[in-house]
Amino acid sequence: MIIEKLTLQSHNLSEQFDFYVEKLGFDLLQKSDDSFSIKIGRSVLVFQKSPAKCYYHFALNIPSFRILKAMNWVKDRVTFLKYKNETIVDFPNWNAKALYFFDADNNIVEFIDRRNLKYETHELFSIKSIFEISEVGLPVNNIRNTFQQLNEQAGIQRYSGNLDDFCAAGNEHGLFIIVNQNDKKWLPTTLPATAFPFELEFQNDLEKYLLKCDGKEIRLEKKNKM
Repeated sequence: MIIEKLTLQSHNLSEQFDFYVEKLGFDLLQKSDDSFSIKIGRSVLVFQKSPAKCYYHFALNIPSFRILKAMNWVKDRVTFLKYKNETIVDFPNWNAKALYFFDADNNIVEFIDRRNLKYETHELFSIKSIFEISEVGLPVNNIRNTFQQLNEQAGIQRYSGNLDDFCAAGNEHGLFIIVNQNDKKWLPTTLPATAFPFELEFQNDLEKYLLKCDGKEIRLEKKNKM
């Protein structure tokens, strides 16, 4: 699965612009009074102004075996969210390591180093090193039913999880992190995994899809073929 475009709501649009464009240095694609979009590798991230306070979890794929270099690059720009007093979180079952930080809306942003992908680079780490948006948190009331919907309508496969309290669906390029919003907190924080409105454009098996979440339910639409 390839995540092409993620659209999130932002209560602090001006501060988000400063964080992503001025502080982190992502390339700006579009800016208006109500929204802005940036380029994250082959993905696009859009923030739309909202009167409501929303927060999300999403992850960005960085070069393999470069988590320490990523940490050293970003440490003066963010405040890390630690897990068990560690900045770098090890996921041995996924052969991956990750670090986390808040943005200006308290979104939980993750840099993840997936060793299986063998995303290699010999250049110094910079914001240009990031390859793609690779995870989007999807809090729901029924994990099994949501996975079944994604599987039947878009061919999304289960990557990890038991479908009862957690399911990662997709592949290492793009994953839905499906969790029960009634009892889950976003790692490594104490924030409840609450569902807020967002839109996601992705491709899978040479088909394009649009997923819309209104904060209560999700709808999936097939777009034109690639």
